[in-house]
Amino acid sequence: MTRPAVSACSFACSAALVLCIQAGAHAQTISGVLRAKAQAETAIRLDDGDASLARINVLPRYLLRGTAGWRGEVSGRLVAALDGTGPGTTETFSSASRPLDIGPHGRIELDRAFITLGTGDHRLTLGKQSLAWGILDGLQVTDRFDPINRTEAVFGEVRPQRLARWGARWQGQLAGLEFDAAAAFDPTVNQLPLAGAAFAPRAPRLRAGFPEGAQTPPVTISTRDRYISDATYGLRISRPLGQSEASLVLISGPETEPVFAAVLTPSGPVVELRYPRRTLIGATFERSDGPRVWRLEAAYTPGQPVNVLAAPFIAAADRPRYLGGLGLDWSAPNNVFVNLQIGVDHIDAGGMTLVRPQTDVIATLRLQRAFHNERLWLKSELLGSLSEGDGAIRPWMEWRQSDNVLFSVGADLVWGHSHGLFGQYAEQSRLWMRVNTNF
Repeated sequence: MTRPAVSACSFACSAALVLCIQAGAHAQTISGVLRAKAQAETAIRLDDGDASLARINVLPRYLLRGTAGWRGEVSGRLVAALDGTGPGTTETFSSASRPLDIGPHGRIELDRAFITLGTGDHRLTLGKQSLAWGILDGLQVTDRFDPINRTEAVFGEVRPQRLARWGARWQGQLAGLEFDAAAAFDPTVNQLPLAGAAFAPRAPRLRAGFPEGAQTPPVTISTRDRYISDATYGLRISRPLGQSEASLVLISGPETEPVFAAVLTPSGPVVELRYPRRTLIGATFERSDGPRVWRLEAAYTPGQPVNVLAAPFIAAADRPRYLGGLGLDWSAPNNVFVNLQIGVDHIDAGGMTLVRPQTDVIATLRLQRAFHNERLWLKSELLGSLSEGDGAIRPWMEWRQSDNVLFSVGADLVWGHSHGLFGQYAEQSRLWMRVNTNF
C-alpha cells in the first residue's frame, strides 16, 4: 500500500469510528463538540537574522460523550511550514500513523482517535493515544513509553512532545493498588529533524561518532511495520501512601533513540537507523509537603543498545543503563513558582569506548509568576549539562488577551561547544513569537 493510501486509510478508520458511534445513538444520548485551535509561530535566528521558524498549525478536535459512561476524541493537525526547522521525518512512523505530506510545505496528521469506556474503578481506552508515566517535568527517566517528536530538540512549546500510537490501555484499582497497563501495536519510534534542518544533530555523540560534515554513506531507517514484534508493552503499579505515592514501572519495546548500523546493500553501503527492543524497570516516589512537592525517579535498563567506537566500522553493544532524577516543585512566596530538577544518565561501558559520555548530569530550573489576575505570565527556564558545561536559558512572556487568544514571545539562548548536548545548537539561538487562538 502506498503512503498516501495508508494515511488516507488511517483517517478513514477514525471517521468510521465516529460514524459508528453516532449510529448507535438510539440506545443512549450522545453529545459531540467540535473545537479547534489555530497557532502561528515564527522565530528569527540571532546568528544571521534569518527566519528559522515560520509555520501555521490548525488543530481540530471532535469530542464525544455518551450517557453510558464512555467518551471519545478524534483530533488532528494541518501544518503549513516554510522554515529551516522543517516538519520532521515520516519514515520513523508506522504506515498506520504516518503523516500525509501535501506538497513540500504542507502536512496532515491524525494526532489522536480513541474511545474510553468506564465502569466503576476501571477504564479501557482503545485507539490512537498517548500516556505519561513519569513524574518529573521534561526529564525522561521512567517516562519512556511514548515516542517523542525531536524536530526542535528540547526547544519546542511542550517537552516532551509525545506522539500517539494505536493500541489499548486499561486502568483500574485492585486491593488498594492502582494499575495502568498498555500495549501499543504501532512501531512508530520518534520524529527526527530532516537532514540540514535547524535542529538536526551536529554533535558526534548523536551521530555514531561521526563529526558534522564527515563523509558518510546514505542514511536509511529500519522498517517500521512489524506491528507485533515491535509492539510496546507497559505496566505501572502505584500505591498512595498518605501524602505520598510510590509506583513501579515496567516497559518493553523498541528503543526510541536510534542506534546506527552499517549495512551493505546491492547499491552500496548505507547507514541504517535501528531501534532494537529493550526492557526498562523503574520506580517513582513523590511526596507533598505543604507548598513543596518532592519527586524522585529511578530506572534500569539491563541491555541498552548504544553505539561504540570500533573503527573503521560502526558498532553497537547492549550495556547496562542507569537513570535517576530528583525534582522539587515549590509554590514560593509572592506567587512565584519554582521547579528545580537534576537528572543522571549513566551507561556502564564495560571497557568499551562509547560515542557519548558515560555519564550525563542535567539540571533544570524553571521560574514563573503571574500578574494581572493571571492574564500576564513571566516565565524562565534554565537547562544545563553539569557534565559538559553547556546549556540554554529560555525567558518568555505570555499574555492572555481573552479566553481564546494567547500571545507568547521569548528567546532560546544556547551556549557551549559544538560537541555538547546543548552546545551543538548554539548557532540556532533564536527570538520567537507564537499566537494561539481557540475556536
